[in-house]
Amino acid sequence: GHDIPQIIDAVDEADSVKGVPTVIVANTVKGKGFPFAEGKAQFHNAALDEKLYKEALNCVEIMKKEASKSKSKVCGKPTATPSSLWVIKIIAL
Repeated sequence: GHDIPQIIDAVDEADSVKGVPTVIVANTVKGKGFPFAEGKAQFHNAALDEKLYKEALNCVEIMKKEASKSKSKVCGKPTATPSSLWVIKIIAL
């Protein structure tokens, strides 16, 4: 789980790099953006029950709406745990 607008920005930045290989390095937070799962290992790669599935879908819809407004919001609340993405230009191999 990442901050979707942050991913979009990193991909756009990486796409603008020409002539050298580029990599996006992600400092991940499990369940990023989903209050019931953020930072909780038990939700990593686990199936959701019907209630949590509906909550997750609601969060995705909220994230899509907020993506253009703020990069620090998750389901209408400030994020609890920051995640980071870096675009690295590989100049020498």
